[in-house]
Amino acid sequence: MSNNHQPSAKEIKEALLAETVRREPMTVAGKQAYLHGLSSFEMEHFRALANSDDPAERAKAPAKLVQMSLRAADGTPVFTAKEIAIVAARPDSLIVELAAKILRLNGYGFEAAEAIAKNLPATPGDSGSSDSLGTKDAVQQNS
Repeated sequence: MSNNHQPSAKEIKEALLAETVRREPMTVAGKQAYLHGLSSFEMEHFRALANSDDPAERAKAPAKLVQMSLRAADGTPVFTAKEIAIVAARPDSLIVELAAKILRLNGYGFEAAEAIAKNLPATPGDSGSSDSLGTKDAVQQNS
């Protein structure tokens, strides 16, 4: 008798629901943080912003990735959706670097993530003079 067990719909559903997003440890301005992979729904929200006909909406796309992904060790988001302007006011180099890492964490290959990040608009906000989150050099991937 062969062992050709075919999984049931319930088994497939349970396996899919057991999947979790990946996370990557980061040091941001000297503080331990994590970039969390995003759900399909969250990535679709990002894609909708990135492809919007409204330039103001498109400009929020890189900051939205960071806002949705940056988390504390316990998984608590660092920023709420209402704080998108705070994220967008960070230095562009920092936001674009983090956005590229988030895209790679979500399964986009290095070339795709780099191409997407290169084509993202600069984030709106101040001139980068405020550095409460630090600079590009303050963000390091932990090994």
